Amino acid sequence: VVTIYVAVTYRPAAGLPADFGDNKGTLGPNIYGYSAIFVMPVSLMASTVFSEAMWQRVWASESRTALQMGGVIGCVATIIVVFLSGFAGLLAVWGNVIDWDPDSPTYTNPNLYLFQVLKDNDSLGEAKVSSWIGVFVVILACIMNMSALDSFQNGLAATLTAHFLKGRPIIFARIMVIVINAPIIAFALDNRDVLSLFLVANMVCTCCFVPVMMGLWDSPLGRSIVTESALVFSCSVSILTVCAYGIGNNWNTDDQLGSIATGTTYAWVNNQYTWDYFLIALCSSVAGLLLWIIVAQVLKRLLGFEGVGISDLLRHIPGFSLLADERAAPAAGA
Repeated sequence: VVTIYVAVTYRPAAGLPADFGDNKGTLGPNIYGYSAIFVMPVSLMASTVFSEAMWQRVWASESRTALQMGGVIGCVATIIVVFLSGFAGLLAVWGNVIDWDPDSPTYTNPNLYLFQVLKDNDSLGEAKVSSWIGVFVVILACIMNMSALDSFQNGLAATLTAHFLKGRPIIFARIMVIVINAPIIAFALDNRDVLSLFLVANMVCTCCFVPVMMGLWDSPLGRSIVTESALVFSCSVSILTVCAYGIGNNWNTDDQLGSIATGTTYAWVNNQYTWDYFLIALCSSVAGLLLWIIVAQVLKRLLGFEGVGISDLLRHIPGFSLLADERAAPAAGA
């Protein structure tokens, strides 16, 4: 519906110049395009691995065939929607109905470029919802957001209740949903930058998703080399490397402590999805995993030394048995 509406009504006053007008320099391959091609798939795949909403659908699928078919359909639908949303942004730039200057009072938020092609006039600045199609898009966006949020809530509540409240009345599960939502509501009322929160989550997931996926290597060899200690070590190496990279890029010899705070904050909150930070997170986690595996295997085969797993050390801490669910099988060694 939105595609048809835009095709029929989008007629910017500046027209759509064949050479892209003043924005001709933005055409062709550039660092922003390459960054998006790399960062978007990596961050989305990484965050999906840790999404209880996704795993909830995996376990609830009717069959392996149904799961695969649903994955293919969801993938194709997502690609189409993302392309159309991005193409709307391209039309907005092409028609010169956005303001690039972040210091300008009419600066256009890049996340709202879609609404620029739905405006009633070509005035600069962010579009206001003033037509039925704008209301329609906002309603659909809210429905999509609530659908995703509902899946996350159910996934988290199911995981926590199954782990800590097994056999308890259903009222405990409902209370758990309220407890989960309380900090989310507080965060929303504080008017914080939600996109920065997503960036932090995506960065952490990128640091950890390769070791976690390697943990699914279900074979005697896989279980012997990809251990819990290897996973924790590789994730820690990746997180520390990202911090070090951010600090190095923002280092100021006149303010060393400030550089540490500024660099760490930039690496995790303000990097604007820059490709190099995600590449560092991804590669350093792989390097950390390989380093642990090599060292552990050398010590085991040459010296006969095999360390204990991290959970074996933490098991001595009071309350750890409840958190780790000791009903499960013992953890593998280091």
